[in-house]
Amino acid sequence: MPNIAQSSRLSIISQDFAVAAFFYWLSRCGFKCFRMHDNLITIIAKNPKMKKRFGFFDKIGNWNIGTACELVSITERQLKKTRTACTASKCIPYVAVLIEKKDEIWIFITTVSHLLEIQPSGTGIVD
Repeated sequence: MPNIAQSSRLSIISQDFAVAAFFYWLSRCGFKCFRMHDNLITIIAKNPKMKKRFGFFDKIGNWNIGTACELVSITERQLKKTRTACTASKCIPYVAVLIEKKDEIWIFITTVSHLLEIQPSGTGIVD
């Protein structure tokens, strides 16, 4: 693709794309989903067989051009707010991350507790 300046609305479009990708993946796995218009939880999903609700905090990483670092950072404050919102909504707190890198798109979905097991906090940011 030719080197063209990115749209000023790219971040909004990227966010909508990520949420649609998460909806798609969760729906393929049998979940019923709805979008929250909230900064803490973007998606609430329920699998009828499991009878549990899951609340998702989403994050996007775009590593295409000129990025200095290949990390997606989630602050401890964001995780705490996600847990609080999920407790109020009676959901299990999850994190959904979409990473775009050149010709690839990766999606990672995990519980907040598992994320903290594999990447302990302490610096204020989970990378």
